[in-house]
Amino acid sequence: MANPLMKSKQGKFPTYQSHLSSLPPSSSSSSSNPDFEYDVFISFRGKDTRKRFTTHLYSSLEGNGISTFMDDEELETGKAISPELLRAIKNSRLFIIVLSENYADSRWCLDELVHIIENLRPKSYIIPIFYDVDPTVVRHQKNSYAIAFSDHEKKYKDQVDKINRWRLALTAVANISGWHLNDQSEVQFIEYIVKEVFRKLGDTSRLLDELDTTIELVNRLKGTYKGFSGAISHEFRLRKSDDHRQHGFRYDVFLSCRGENTRNHFVDNLYHALHRHGIATFRVDETLRMGSEIVPQLLQAIKNSKLSIVILSRNYASSAWCLEELVHILECRKKVGNQVLPIFYGVDPNAVRHQTDSYGEAFAEHEERFNLEKVKKWRDALRKVTNLTSRHLDKRHEVDLIDDIVRTVSRQLRALVGMAYQLNKLNSYLDSDVNDVRIIGLWGVAGIGKTTIMEVNYNMISENFEVCCLLANVKEESLRFGLTALQQQLLRRLPEVPEKISVRDVQHGIGLIRDHFCSKRVLLILDNVDKLDQLEALAGDSSWFGSGSRIIITTRDKNLLASLKGVKMCEIEGLNHGEASELFSFHAFGQNQQLEHYDMLCRHVVEYANGNPLTLKGIGRFLFGKNINEWIYSLNNIKSLRKNQIFNTLRISYDSLDEESKAIFLYISCFLDSKNVDRVSEVLDCCGYPSKIGMESLIDISFITVSNNIVRMHPFAQKMGWKIVHRECTSKPVKCRILWHHRDITEVTSRNSGTESVEAIVLDNPELEGHWNRKAFTSLCNLKLLSIRSNIHLPEGLEYLPQTLRLLKWRRYPLKSLPPDFCPSQLVELKMCHSQIEQLWWEEKLFNDLKCINLSHSRNLTKTPDFTWTPNLEKLILEGCTSLVEVHPSFGTLKRLRILNLKDCISLRSLQCAAMSLESLQICFLSGCSKLEHIDQLVARLVLGSPNILKLSLRNCDLEEGAIPSDIGCCLTSLEVLDIGRNKFSSLPKSIRQLNKLKFLGLAHCNQLKSVPELPSNVEYVEARDCSSLHTFSNPSNVRTSIDFVLSFINCFNLAQNKDCRSTALTWLKAYLGSLMPDNQNQVHFSLYMYMYLSLISLSYIQTCLSQELSQLSGRFDIIVPGTRIPEWFRHQNNMGPSVTIPLPPNRNNRNWIGFAFCVVFIVHQNYSEEESSSIEINCQLYADESRIGNRFGFCISNNTALKSDHLWLRYVSNGSIGKRMLRWNRIGQITASFETESHCLEVKKCGLRAVYKQDMEEKNKRKFQYICSPTEDLGVGFFSNDK
Repeated sequence: MANPLMKSKQGKFPTYQSHLSSLPPSSSSSSSNPDFEYDVFISFRGKDTRKRFTTHLYSSLEGNGISTFMDDEELETGKAISPELLRAIKNSRLFIIVLSENYADSRWCLDELVHIIENLRPKSYIIPIFYDVDPTVVRHQKNSYAIAFSDHEKKYKDQVDKINRWRLALTAVANISGWHLNDQSEVQFIEYIVKEVFRKLGDTSRLLDELDTTIELVNRLKGTYKGFSGAISHEFRLRKSDDHRQHGFRYDVFLSCRGENTRNHFVDNLYHALHRHGIATFRVDETLRMGSEIVPQLLQAIKNSKLSIVILSRNYASSAWCLEELVHILECRKKVGNQVLPIFYGVDPNAVRHQTDSYGEAFAEHEERFNLEKVKKWRDALRKVTNLTSRHLDKRHEVDLIDDIVRTVSRQLRALVGMAYQLNKLNSYLDSDVNDVRIIGLWGVAGIGKTTIMEVNYNMISENFEVCCLLANVKEESLRFGLTALQQQLLRRLPEVPEKISVRDVQHGIGLIRDHFCSKRVLLILDNVDKLDQLEALAGDSSWFGSGSRIIITTRDKNLLASLKGVKMCEIEGLNHGEASELFSFHAFGQNQQLEHYDMLCRHVVEYANGNPLTLKGIGRFLFGKNINEWIYSLNNIKSLRKNQIFNTLRISYDSLDEESKAIFLYISCFLDSKNVDRVSEVLDCCGYPSKIGMESLIDISFITVSNNIVRMHPFAQKMGWKIVHRECTSKPVKCRILWHHRDITEVTSRNSGTESVEAIVLDNPELEGHWNRKAFTSLCNLKLLSIRSNIHLPEGLEYLPQTLRLLKWRRYPLKSLPPDFCPSQLVELKMCHSQIEQLWWEEKLFNDLKCINLSHSRNLTKTPDFTWTPNLEKLILEGCTSLVEVHPSFGTLKRLRILNLKDCISLRSLQCAAMSLESLQICFLSGCSKLEHIDQLVARLVLGSPNILKLSLRNCDLEEGAIPSDIGCCLTSLEVLDIGRNKFSSLPKSIRQLNKLKFLGLAHCNQLKSVPELPSNVEYVEARDCSSLHTFSNPSNVRTSIDFVLSFINCFNLAQNKDCRSTALTWLKAYLGSLMPDNQNQVHFSLYMYMYLSLISLSYIQTCLSQELSQLSGRFDIIVPGTRIPEWFRHQNNMGPSVTIPLPPNRNNRNWIGFAFCVVFIVHQNYSEEESSSIEINCQLYADESRIGNRFGFCISNNTALKSDHLWLRYVSNGSIGKRMLRWNRIGQITASFETESHCLEVKKCGLRAVYKQDMEEKNKRKFQYICSPTEDLGVGFFSNDK
């Protein structure tokens, strides 16, 4: 029989597989191997690798008992291959082809390669080694191979057929997945090859027997399954077990740890667990950690690792090397897309985030040894890494933590396959170093990975923006809730916008978005957009957003993107063959390599999927654990599903789930999508499903993702879930477990046609209205979850609710009581907001599992049940129950109660108990309960009996002088928020200064309050507006606050700190500036962003900072007080308008400049119109020589806040907040501050500006402060900053 290579026509190159598939199938199923004289034959180019790589490889093979043939002589030019060499080729089982740069120069090497392929027998193998040459160079004969063949064609003009055979042989062998040296160690490379040879030469008789039995079946399937061509052979392509060459990664994981803390125990066990699961892991050799600089080898290892595990132990920060590693790890995360998984091992995450305890001690030493910039980078790196999704040892066993880490890493590695190229491509479009506004459209076919790539990118870059918002599945959400709901969701991401903002229509929403976002650096993600009106409503123009903003849109419609002005379109392409093979192997085999003898079948799946990740994952998951016969039958069936490829492969994945995971999938698809992951877990656990295991199964098959603690389902998977539920309800009602569509629910409730299979009913559309009969639930004897938000009427009453209910959520429940026989022993949550309930139940009923009662705004509720029968209650929320008169005294015995909310229960009189033991209480809102009897005794008991309260609101509770216990500072040591506004006391207890964790103090509308004592050192926000009698506030020299400090004294006309309010504001500012002086004895808290602590900087750090350029200071001071004049301290003033300019001296010293101070006199006219938004703003924009400096900053006032006269707004902004924008400080001639407002009722009358220098720091007090929003209700004023 002539060799097929020789018969092929010129110019048509068959693959190696086509050559093998034409070999005759084995005639028997014998498991015995043919007799081979040699285990291995090495083909190589002598002058390239002899005495070097090949010799070392030969020695290693022989040393391990592998019989190897390597010819030691170089043939003379023109001499034919000897019979001995041909015999060695014929009698060798495995061939290692070392393809080097000059391999094609040698006619002998090329003839040898042809003979190897011509004489290849069943159960033989070829392993190509690409030594300092790229596989594509060999495959297509480029570069040095092209030069060699040019010479051959001249020398052998009359032997065209021979040259073609050489080319075919090179192409064929280069198509076999082999080993690529790249830049790794030759010693390690040879070790890998030897291990692979051992594996190939091992006993495979059982697998071969099984394979032989399938040959006849495969040949019969050839005619019906186009994926197969020719008979199947025992030979399949070799796949390298850790083939990262296609992606630029050499390792799966880089382990960063402090060796002396963890290496002998935890890290060793983790390393071996990762290794057992086939995860290639780089672990630092401590001998490399010598000297003061990190070695290039480690830098390269970090860059070449897909994921870094950072094990933050107690002494991690004591190692400068570890900290430098961490900085580089995070840089690679930002630039390359590498993932990072922090592990907190024996250390509190807060200690890492704020560098306290052992971390604080370590940094105190670092500040003495290292320069300012390096230490600041280390601090920033620790802060950033603590904000990433992490794992914490806590009270878990190490074994459980390691199992969790391995599962997480495996899942993330699967998600990263093919991601690097796409992320780099997207980042090139984003170009974050440019300060323009960009709209990028990601488009591609369904299932190609647009949403996945977008989410990974979002997590990588979100920390670089002031406002971040991800609107998932815009297509479906706009259909369900409308575009105005999406606009509201976007607006609520802004701190100055009220939570309950109302958008009248789309045009109104567009105006609000444009007004609120035009000054902010925004990252906005619009996922799965399908219509132009969605884009026009949410991101209609780049001018809506501030400088540096990035808007990313994902869609399947390229034409849609083209219709939007200024969009940069980025196509998301399918995976290449190598990436697709790796992704499929992850899901089909649980590792990134294919099992032996499955290679051809895997190739057909990869070809079928055509680079679509969703298809690869679905088929891989379905085939996982099946034997080779089952694979062949399954693949033949899959062929017929090509018409609806995505949905059918998703259905295959769904069918592979166990029953509990299927139920969890349907629950999430119907009513838990886009919910907080903790809430999803609560509902699933409540319904008796293992939420953690089930969600992990769905993550594994890419049905759901969890990003920023939000569970999101793939749109195609969600649609499939809806179809499954609807099909069950219509065609198989006996098996229907979820009623979700309103038509299906109406059918069941009107005809009483439900079955015991129904577990959940969810009617989530508040616009729907219906009338149900009294027996609507009679046949639903196994119902676990009932959630109704629609307006349902029960004109006949309600006879029955299932006793099996575990979660009952019925908004606007229309009856006065629940059915008398309703006693669900397993009930966990009872939420009936805005209901007509007068009393929950009239008899004593035990609800041992009940954790939450929420009857908010049930205006007819008059009394609560006896809580003795709900011993495990954790949440009692009765806000707005305006008819509630009494709370049963047994509430005081609820030792597990965490939240007590009785806000605005205006008729409540009795909240008494014999003894109060609320040791778990963390949040207590009693604001608006102005009729409570014996309120002073209640507060005293509450303070004594609830030592762990974090937030306490007693606003408008008619508290008189002495009602606040004198020992409040000693008892509530964990208190962070204290809101006691709208009360009648005239002073506060002095012990308040002992509330060492207090962040917010609310005193608004305390009209009789005359003085405020010294406040605790860490108070962050003081709201004292409309305290008309206030005349003494603690001396600023004694109040120590953090770097950001906010004081609101709106309408406090009697405040007399320094005779008038104008000097009050200036006194506070000077005291604040004094906090930056180096003789502070304690740490200072710096904050770059609102709501976030960045780092705790020690005395030595401040000293170093001031001794250098003072250019690293960061912070802001705000105060609003009544006033009509700009203080003279502001040397540059404009008494006639809203802008002011200051010239800068030509020879100024940048080292002494610390920031700018601004002052504005403004008035709010009381003529609000309906067109006015819920708040009005004053914005300040800085200009340097008429060039805009960054984004605006300012404050907003709610429209229900009445300013009775002119007021002063004074703000200081540190140089660190704008330093990056002032790099040419010494070249700037003038600075202009322009104060703007778009409201007709707010007027800026005067303004002042001053550049602040070191000598302006007159007072020297420690400050520790960070701005926060109101914790309980609208403060009337909100400050914001867009500084970066």
